[in-house]
Amino acid sequence: MVEPEKIARIVDAVCTAPMGLPPSDVEILILDGFARVQQFADDIMAVIKKSRWFFSPLMTGLLKPFFGREYAESVNSFIRPAVLHQVQ
Repeated sequence: MVEPEKIARIVDAVCTAPMGLPPSDVEILILDGFARVQQFADDIMAVIKKSRWFFSPLMTGLLKPFFGREYAESVNSFIRPAVLHQVQ
């Protein structure tokens, strides 16, 4: 568990983070406790499973020029294996 004082320092740092180019939002999500983290992970996996076609090798290849190499690598090394593991 992270102490409330450290969370407050992180929130303060996020509030003063510089914007990227083009200007983009900086956001933070604080989940209090393991149960909430687990529920969030379960919810994310449910959304990904419903739209797993979006993470197919074909779509990943088509989207790579727009989303970049990092996106393709994260889909190939994390998202697709996680979805395949959940489906089986």
